[in-house]
Amino acid sequence: MANHKIELTVLSSLKPETLTKHFSLVDGKLQKSTSANLYEGFAHLKEISGLDSFADFLQRLEPNNALCYGVLPVENAKLVTKNSYENLDTKEGVFTRSKEHFKWGNGPGIFMLDYDPQDGQAILDETDLIKILTQSFPELRMAGYVWWVSSSSYIYTGDIEQSGLKGQRVYFIVKSAQDIERAGKVLIDRLWLNGYGRLDVGVAGQLLERTVFDANVWQSNRIDFAAGAVCSDGVEQRRGKPKIVAGDLVDTVSVFRELTPGEKKQLEEVKTQKKREVISASQRAKEQYIERRAVKMAAGGSDAQIESARVTVARALDNKVLTGDFELVLDNGDFITVSEVLENPNRYHKAKTKDPIEPEYNNSKTVGILYLLGSAPRLFSQAHGGQSFTLLRQPRMIELKRGRTTDAVYQVLEFLREQHDLFDKEGLLIQITDGVECPIMEVPAVTYMLASRIQFYSHEQKSSKTEKVLKDPPETISKQLLSLGSQRRLKQLKAVVTAPVITREGRLLQKNGYDSGSRLCMVNLTSTVSVPEHPTRQQLQQALAEIWAPFADFPLCGAIDKGVLLAAIFTAVTRPVLDIAPAIGFDAPVQGSGKTLLARTIGAICTGKEPTIWPDIRGNNDEIRKRLFALCMSGERVLIWDNVMGVLQSSVLAGFLTGPFFGDRILGQSRNMQLPNNAFILFTGNNLRPASDLVRRVIKCRIDPLSDKPYRRKFPVEPTRYVKEHREKIIEAVLTVIRGYQQQQTRAQGSTASYEQWDELVRQPVAWVGREFLDLKVADPVLAIDKANEDDPDQLAWSAFLEKVFLTFGSKPFSSSELQNYIQRPDGVPGSMINEWVELTGGRVTAHSIGRQLGYKKDRISGGLKLENPGEDKHKKVNLWRVVKVA
Repeated sequence: MANHKIELTVLSSLKPETLTKHFSLVDGKLQKSTSANLYEGFAHLKEISGLDSFADFLQRLEPNNALCYGVLPVENAKLVTKNSYENLDTKEGVFTRSKEHFKWGNGPGIFMLDYDPQDGQAILDETDLIKILTQSFPELRMAGYVWWVSSSSYIYTGDIEQSGLKGQRVYFIVKSAQDIERAGKVLIDRLWLNGYGRLDVGVAGQLLERTVFDANVWQSNRIDFAAGAVCSDGVEQRRGKPKIVAGDLVDTVSVFRELTPGEKKQLEEVKTQKKREVISASQRAKEQYIERRAVKMAAGGSDAQIESARVTVARALDNKVLTGDFELVLDNGDFITVSEVLENPNRYHKAKTKDPIEPEYNNSKTVGILYLLGSAPRLFSQAHGGQSFTLLRQPRMIELKRGRTTDAVYQVLEFLREQHDLFDKEGLLIQITDGVECPIMEVPAVTYMLASRIQFYSHEQKSSKTEKVLKDPPETISKQLLSLGSQRRLKQLKAVVTAPVITREGRLLQKNGYDSGSRLCMVNLTSTVSVPEHPTRQQLQQALAEIWAPFADFPLCGAIDKGVLLAAIFTAVTRPVLDIAPAIGFDAPVQGSGKTLLARTIGAICTGKEPTIWPDIRGNNDEIRKRLFALCMSGERVLIWDNVMGVLQSSVLAGFLTGPFFGDRILGQSRNMQLPNNAFILFTGNNLRPASDLVRRVIKCRIDPLSDKPYRRKFPVEPTRYVKEHREKIIEAVLTVIRGYQQQQTRAQGSTASYEQWDELVRQPVAWVGREFLDLKVADPVLAIDKANEDDPDQLAWSAFLEKVFLTFGSKPFSSSELQNYIQRPDGVPGSMINEWVELTGGRVTAHSIGRQLGYKKDRISGGLKLENPGEDKHKKVNLWRVVKVA
């Protein structure tokens, strides 16, 4: 393997003083302890040249050292906890060990595979591990790697082996560190397909997916505790030296290929079969866990109290909802109930906890964090791959009385109106889950939602006394809630947003929760942006530089295309507050030019994640309608309509792009529904040509790499990744520029018909940038509409036809029948208009069809000519037409 520049990060801990495991003898028995948490320390960028230098460096790690295979933007930095970081007055040179700060490098990287044998299982060695890998990925036979045992292996007291071969690491050097996370997921999926997957049953009956290697290590901020163990009391470690196997760098793109649709289906079938094999054991473990936890919660209480505790524990397992008396364990070991946490949100916001279901997880490691100041209080635990739990005070108790169902429904509605995550969206019941709009449309889904929040009960006569009996949500109540639609009178939702946004009135929204004025719900916002009230020219220049950074290497054709791209960026930020917005079409002369990459990058600004990509549908308005309605149902903010070939034309798309609502029939139901249209549509295509009504609704931005092999280009900075990492800064910059325009209020001429709101928040600020910052060479994006209108195939065909009609009739009136005579003349006969008519309409020639087509085009100016309807021929009782010249 040739030498390469491979970057990684060396961590040096101050608190605690030791990161690695510690082994000692206590009463003659081997004892192990570990910290596994870094609270304060330093990070240093380290460069290695290949496997030999990496193996050598591994052996020189100290007990307070660990490795991280992502990198910081600086060579040396101080590391602190997130709480400490947020309380710092100055943050220069200080970072947290988070994905926000640690990123994958731009070059080669270390792809670490972590094998940790489970108790009771046969321990695999290096030969076994490499055999499994090369069976699933034959290309790895040529790859070089480093293999070494973990800090738990080969522990001795004198000549006695206390611990033999245990955990192991296999290290590959890969060509692109940025592909590590994707490659890791593919590795796990293909190991499952090749028979190396299993389902373990957790202490609470959870089904935990496992395979040979740990699936959670491929994160840019993940720590590799690679140093050897600290030993005392006559204990020592003899793990030898790392083994180096010479070979090639790994091209993860070619080695770890994505699963085909057939393979994905096969993988689902494999996992389903594994679930069948362990479902009984899972159910037993769950029942035993519920009983243990309930008895402990009730603490010697009555049978009714124990039963209530069982319901609380079951709700935590089944619905991921922690309520009232459910106990949490803080990182210091203190116990606290969910009710106490919710009563003191400022005190416990971002407090660390053990896993709520399994506090002893990973030797009682702190894995949870409380988020209490958002729209829906929750606890996120990193245990078993990560889970989010909703926090509620004691579930609302609602009594069911015979013949009084309506009363119960009223009580349910009063309670649901108080919930921070439930909304009405034009009659559709919406629950926001992990920042995503989730429509609740079926009775079982309503019942599930109610069970997680409300405890129904009834009083029943048993023997000689009346007892309170807990009940599941009645189906009749679920049905009534669905049928009420907008009569539920929950909070009305327009859209869910995950980043700050500015309203048309200049109001900056950057607080988690629901804003009644805009009907937007802000979720998962972790920090605020700083938008100056009166931006200076220097601040505006800095903002524009930040906006352009990820787009600098796209080969835009001219100033108009730069203006359209800037408008696309601004639309991505402001779309939630706009009722409607035009689509953007990214156009190029050849495939591989970067159109889809450009669209993906814009989409990432919208949501912070990869946007949905749909292939083009040619001429099928029914399918287009279904597709767009599904988009509105899902609440997705952005959609890429990919690879349009040539002319883009659809009456359904035209209506969607100018309507704040979009309606269709709900699948499986007989009723129609109108839903808010909050989507930003991005088209891509080679020589894309919007036609007819889409000319002004799809604004084109053209790129041209001036190459016959553009796909070979390499971007110095991967733009989509850059946007994800710097999204908040880019949005802050866009809002700064918009506010700069709002302070100046020097407007470009005219307005964008149908898109007046967009004109005010997007087009005008972009045009203002073009006037104020001439060096950027940005043109008013409305010029792209003018240019497209000139190139519109329909407009060109109509212009050619009008010219032929004017040459024949001049400004004299004529009827449809008279025009038909000329249209029907064969090509080549003087006065024939057949070619122009076919180009315009497709070819049907009757007096009726001609009259209808002229009626559509009446008063439309093209090429300096205009079709008029001067009235009727009183004698023949037919409409008359004429073509006149206009200035």
